[in-house]
Amino acid sequence: MIAMLSRILPWMLFKRNRFFFLAACLLIIPLFYGCGIRASNTGGLLGRVFNPDGDVVPNAVVYSLFREDEKVTSGLDGSFNIPELPAGRNNIVITHPSYKVGQEYVEVVSNQLAELPNIKLEWATASLWISDFQLESVSSSSAKFIWKTQKPVICTLEYGLDTGYGTKIHEQKADSTHEVTITGLKSETLYHARSSLVDEKNVTWYSYDLSFKTTPDYFPTPPTRVYLSPLSNYSLITVNWDFSPSSIVKGYRVFRSENGSDWLQISGDDIDSKTNYFTDRKALGGKFYTYGVRALSGDAALSAITTTKRIFMPGYIEETTTLTASDSPIELYSDIIVRPGVNLYVEPGVEFRIASQDAFRLGFDTERVEFLVQGFVSLQGLPLSPIKFVPLEIGGKRDLWAGIHIQAGETGDSLFAYNELSCCKDWGILVENCNPSITDMTVKFSGGGMKLSGVRSSPPFTNLKFNDIASTAIEIRNCTKPSFQDVEITQAGAGLRAWSNNYEDQVTFKESRIEAINGGIFGFFNRSVFNNLLVLVPDGTGVDIEVASSTENILDHCTIDANIGVVIASGNPIIENNIIFSSKLNGKSGIKYLQTGVPQFPYNDINGFTTAYDGCAAGEGAAVFKPDFVGGVPFDYNLLTTSPLKRNDRNGLEMGRYGTSFFNNFMFHI
Repeated sequence: MIAMLSRILPWMLFKRNRFFFLAACLLIIPLFYGCGIRASNTGGLLGRVFNPDGDVVPNAVVYSLFREDEKVTSGLDGSFNIPELPAGRNNIVITHPSYKVGQEYVEVVSNQLAELPNIKLEWATASLWISDFQLESVSSSSAKFIWKTQKPVICTLEYGLDTGYGTKIHEQKADSTHEVTITGLKSETLYHARSSLVDEKNVTWYSYDLSFKTTPDYFPTPPTRVYLSPLSNYSLITVNWDFSPSSIVKGYRVFRSENGSDWLQISGDDIDSKTNYFTDRKALGGKFYTYGVRALSGDAALSAITTTKRIFMPGYIEETTTLTASDSPIELYSDIIVRPGVNLYVEPGVEFRIASQDAFRLGFDTERVEFLVQGFVSLQGLPLSPIKFVPLEIGGKRDLWAGIHIQAGETGDSLFAYNELSCCKDWGILVENCNPSITDMTVKFSGGGMKLSGVRSSPPFTNLKFNDIASTAIEIRNCTKPSFQDVEITQAGAGLRAWSNNYEDQVTFKESRIEAINGGIFGFFNRSVFNNLLVLVPDGTGVDIEVASSTENILDHCTIDANIGVVIASGNPIIENNIIFSSKLNGKSGIKYLQTGVPQFPYNDINGFTTAYDGCAAGEGAAVFKPDFVGGVPFDYNLLTTSPLKRNDRNGLEMGRYGTSFFNNFMFHI
């Protein structure tokens, strides 16, 4: 029968619960009464573990060497209870990763509890151990902890609603004195916290657990997050917030700071506690706004303020405005429209970041953002601090935005210098019926570069760069005296296209480089001077003159690499002192004349074409030399000093791009 019971009630069933064990014994004893069964030969052990500083040690493992399977762990107060140990002298072992192994001897008496109330463990290593871990201060939503280590290390503070903790705060730098503040706690709530570190051997050391309770709220907890809805209508900005976790919140107040000014409440009456948004309906174009929200208690106590990021309101600029480098970057979700009679100043270093859609749809292009100038603007950067217009999102498309559109203003001609634009759909710069000053401008990766229409007396356009332009780099329509110098055009569909209906109209284009795919220069000209140009269109037409209505149309001292060098459909322009060649040595025509008659064109070097003169003839001083360029990578189109073209123009001087032209302002050669 004993054997049967030993199978039914194994010893291990009762090893962790003395109460159930004793209860079971009371039920079984009557079955064996008088059968000679001996009384139990075991007892229990109670104890508590401390460290050298007198602090309790939780999570210590305690067991007897005579029964190693009976292991228990000390609790948060350092106490432990081993319910079953063999009677007699026991060797008790206490282990913990932060301490040296402890060893105690205790005499266990059958059916009695022995006690070890003051077990002291020694530090495992004094050089890294955490000491003086304590709560310095606590509020309704935060708690500040301080502690020390024997040498500078990086520690971690864990906290949570129980000893599982769950949330960690990692220090950023090593120190021997430590201070960490927990925020975002709930009021009147019990928490647990401990600190830890990892030593050089990758061993983790812990402080003891410290419980604390946050205080009741007086001031409500502020909203944890305040943010803005995407802009969708001009002058409207919607503020949103997460509800405050405080139970005492009765409402909210919304504040606004304009261009960094003091906070101004804009919400009027208090917003009820169940509403978490507010729309500002009085935002003005050209202003920077920051919004903040405070929670309000029933006692009218206000929380701290939680703020949004700063936002720029695009749209109509109705008063004189200055944008500084400290305002940058400026995100444009819709147009900037400078009203007539209004001045806008943009200082060097400002960067505009253009969104892919026009939120307000105010300008001419209702799908894309544009910079529309109807008043006066000064966008004058510096060589090392240009004013930039770039995509807001990564990977902007070629047709991202509508560029800068300049119209006639009422307060003077606008000024542009050292501006950089990209990703413009039709034109980077569109000028209509006004005379701005535009220098040191760069337009790249766009549909078109610059278009001028109705410009009467603008200052010279100098040092312009156009790169990766899908259509035309520069287009001119009915402008009186547009003058270009030091222009660099690369990877464009076409370089320059011009149309003129008035005799007074004249185009000057000099000392520049045009590198295009289809055509270098195309136009209907009344008067024009093109001199000292490098025109590279190996598979297209260098210069296509549809109409040259007077003899005051001059192509002088240019170097042209093209499949067709020059085409004249109508008129009798002066073409001389040029190097016209086909670098592929299979060009069709050097100079092609489409009108009746056979005009002569003197002092040109034409080489590499099937037909040097098509419908026309070589004039005085004509040459057929292969150009002797310096070459290299990148290719240098300067002539070698030994080239005969160094002494072959009308005046016995150098031909081509780097020779000296005596045509200027429509004066004939001397």
